[in-house]
Formats: sequence, structure tokens, C-alpha cells
Amino acid sequence: MMLRVYYDEIDGQINPQWMLVSAITNDEYVSYTIDSPFERFYQEDFHDEMSIVTVNSAALTRDPFKDRQFSVHIPSVKKDMEFAKLHPDNIYEADFYLIRVADLEELLQFDVSKYFVL
Repeated sequence: MMLRVYYDEIDGQINPQWMLVSAITNDEYVSYTIDSPFERFYQEDFHDEMSIVTVNSAALTRDPFKDRQFSVHIPSVKKDMEFAKLHPDNIYEADFYLIRVADLEELLQFDVSKYFVL
């Protein structure tokens, strides 16, 4: 599975900020691995036809046996959507989940950005 990573320039350095992963909704938990192949995602790649659901840190879980794997808890994402006044069934129309790299670093407890060096 190809990851897409959005970078931002901070203090003259390009740093990964967001990760876009394919939105999969057929299970309660959907797992992803940060050492999967990735491509850079640019600001101009965002467009109106693209459907993105933001995943909050509370919806992320860590795999206790695989240190580079994390999961998205779909029921938690749906609850977050309801709280944001969005219909939770819109998750089934999503193309991508947007995850902050900082949230992944906090969850996995190590520097995730080293996996996304350009």
C-alpha cells in the first residue's frame, strides 16, 4: 500500500506533517505500516473531488507486537465525525484518511519522520 506524505517547510527544513492513507472501512480496525512505500504529496494535489476524513489521535491504536504498525479504529472516527456535525456514513465515501505525523510519533513513541526522508 502506497502512503502519501505532505511536507511543510519549518525553519528552512522540509518536514513531514501529514500522512494520507487509503480509506478502508470493511473492518473495525484498519492497519497500516509506516515503512510502506511512500510518495510526496503536494499542496496542489489536494482538490475538490478528493474526499478526506481526518483521523484524530484518539482513533489511532498501536500494535503491541509490530512497532511500525498502527491501526485506525473506524467506530471512533465515525464518532468524531458525528461530533463535528458530519454524517458518519460519509466515511464510506472517503478516498483517504489524513493523519498527523506528530500524532503517529506520540502513539508509536519514536521519530516517525525518519521513514519519510526525501
